[in-house]
Amino acid sequence: MTMKRLAALLLAAGCASAQADGPTIYGSLDGGIGTVDNVLGRGRVTGLHNGGMSSSRLGFKGTEDIGGGNAIIYLLESDIFVDTGSTGSGPLFGRSAWVGAKGKWGEVRLGRNYTETYELAAKYDPMSGGNFGGMMQVFDSRQSSLNPTSGNMFSSYGSARVDNSIHYRTPVMGGFVGRITYSAGENVESSRTSSVRTASLEYTRGPFEAAAVFGQMYSTASPALVFRHKAAYLRYKFDFARLVAGHTESEGLGPGGGKFVTSFVGANVPVGPSFAVNAFLAKVDNEVFDERPVTWTLRADYFLSKRSMLYAGYAASRQDDASRLNIVNLSKFTSSSGAGNQPNPGDDQAGFMVGLRHVF
Repeated sequence: MTMKRLAALLLAAGCASAQADGPTIYGSLDGGIGTVDNVLGRGRVTGLHNGGMSSSRLGFKGTEDIGGGNAIIYLLESDIFVDTGSTGSGPLFGRSAWVGAKGKWGEVRLGRNYTETYELAAKYDPMSGGNFGGMMQVFDSRQSSLNPTSGNMFSSYGSARVDNSIHYRTPVMGGFVGRITYSAGENVESSRTSSVRTASLEYTRGPFEAAAVFGQMYSTASPALVFRHKAAYLRYKFDFARLVAGHTESEGLGPGGGKFVTSFVGANVPVGPSFAVNAFLAKVDNEVFDERPVTWTLRADYFLSKRSMLYAGYAASRQDDASRLNIVNLSKFTSSSGAGNQPNPGDDQAGFMVGLRHVF
């Protein structure tokens, strides 16, 4: 039923695109062959991987000029699994679904939005916010130290994307852009339960970029447990490379709470017009269990055209005591759904992947 609805929407969007202010169809398809060892309960997992560089997606977006320098804007975006053609187990437009307005005063979006904690983490991730290696996998790793209900910094608290949300971003002022998002918990007993508040300030001047992020989320537990996230990112584009560094702190407040700290550096190095090398190194400090695992990723990209590329990557994690830092999002191996991402406690993990990505 989901794919039938998606096909109907594609047909309708294709007809509308011939009209003024009609929607633009966009997306990306990213698939490859990957192998990862020491997966909990499975050993080595090898298969077709979705979104090694970036999750495959299909979207519709558009703008309608309403005069006075103002416009109505909208966006619908769905996951696509290239190995099966499915949209995953979540909502049809689970990646984003919002309508809003923009003008000289800034931009407002209403609906299912990205939060600043996730949006900027993906932007400054040297591995492009993909599902193989890089910063996103550090965030997806086991963080049970934060509180008893925590398993994934983003999914456990809905802080990657949030429903029932209002998002505002300022116009660019002297190189600065501010963003703020509020998601109502819509809970009968307490408006605070399941609610999310995130904000960021970003500065860009020439080749230099910097961002600071703060988020506060409340769990569904009763009483609600508080989860806080703080991050700072720096990036500079030299002639020979783009270098990036970041520091994040995720903290659960309440019974069983704790702190999970990550510091990372990375680089994107062009080698001629058609080739690039990308590197990522992160040190994690789980303060509750006194564990400090390390992870790194190397990826080479070869550009076939402006929209198509081949890539190959290697990622590894070295555990400390009983840590379980993973390197891949196994939910993107659709045949391995439910296997769990993490290795056994204390087991190092490594993986290799080759893939093809096309953007349209």
